[in-house]
Amino acid sequence: LLSVLMPSDRHFLAPRSTEPLAPRRSILIVDDDPALRRTFPHVLAQPGRSFDEAASIGEAIARLEQQHYDLVLLDYRLPDASGLAVLDWLVERRRDEAVIIISGEDAIDAAISALRRGADNYVRKPYHVAQLQRAVDGALHKGVLEKTNRAMSLRLKASERLHRYLVESSPDLIFTLDAEGRFSYISPRISSLLGFERKALLRHPFTTLIMPEDIDRACSLLAQSSASLTENLNIELRLRSNHGIDNDGITVALTASPMPTHSGGAGLYGVARDISERKRAEEIISFQAFHDQLTLLPNRVLFKDRLELAITQAQRRNGTLAVMFIDIDRFKLVNDTFGHAEGDALLRAIASRLSSTLRRGDTLARLGGDEFTVLLPDIKLTQDAELIGTKILAALETPIALSHGDYRVTASIGIALFPRDGSTAEELTR
Repeated sequence: LLSVLMPSDRHFLAPRSTEPLAPRRSILIVDDDPALRRTFPHVLAQPGRSFDEAASIGEAIARLEQQHYDLVLLDYRLPDASGLAVLDWLVERRRDEAVIIISGEDAIDAAISALRRGADNYVRKPYHVAQLQRAVDGALHKGVLEKTNRAMSLRLKASERLHRYLVESSPDLIFTLDAEGRFSYISPRISSLLGFERKALLRHPFTTLIMPEDIDRACSLLAQSSASLTENLNIELRLRSNHGIDNDGITVALTASPMPTHSGGAGLYGVARDISERKRAEEIISFQAFHDQLTLLPNRVLFKDRLELAITQAQRRNGTLAVMFIDIDRFKLVNDTFGHAEGDALLRAIASRLSSTLRRGDTLARLGGDEFTVLLPDIKLTQDAELIGTKILAALETPIALSHGDYRVTASIGIALFPRDGSTAEELTR
């Protein structure tokens, strides 16, 4: 047996090589036979492998407590106990060493007990050297694969935790839709943003969140994005709010990307960012750019734009329009006598009176100071403009209540007709 197990040493002389060093593999030999403990390192020698010995269960456990091994070659019968005790010790401590049981037991129960306790292989004596070598190579290779898989699994779990944290901590609403346009995932942001519970929306259509006026546009764009599977979709939508404080919902900038689903269809990955504050700011800036801040009427810029548009439409239809210029008499006296606060209150009251006399399609604007202009489109007769001017003067006859008493307003009104008195906005206003 020794002559078979101990071939000439020349078979184990490794030639010099420029290849990368083999990975380190540590093997613990547990056997009460000193000859076998000396023989195994020669038979199983390969670059990178190192060997330690133990003659009993106690020595083996002492070695294992000191370091980790890639493989344990464990004799079934040892002086102080069965090799199964080592297997139990490894299981209790959740160790991952590979174990090959080497046994002279003929009963199948011994092999079954060893394998049930976690042994990777069971080699029965007597055995051929090649059989032992294959068992060791297989166990070490299996251990490498298991370690690699565990490392990959840990990295994947860490990556998943990181991505989940980033998604669920995002200030944006992140969601996925299945091929039927139903929610398959919604980030927790839905609760604070819209006041809905995540579970209540899962498996429900995305359209349940969209304001009715935007549903048709959203459906066509989402369907177009799902069909292409290549282009991202960027749209602004209004989503319903369940907070009970904003019946108009919120405005979001939605970015949707095509995403394949498990069923083989085309779903969507969406990110919705709340831009309500930005939209409100834009509306305020736009309103301030084209309206008088005191009376909230259109200013000179907006009035000119609407007048030029009305002129273009009148030219196409061979129609007529009128422009009225209204100047409040002795307004400077109010500011000088009662102060600018009273003057402002008077201007707001006048603006309200003037608006009440005009038709739905007419435009009343404040040019500045005490000057107002009126655009009267679609005037059929010149007398119609004069009639509206008379109504304005009549509306101003009732005194306006100020904090210092009632004030009676009078005004001077000039009227120009298109195309009789001019063909441009400047000519008619002048």
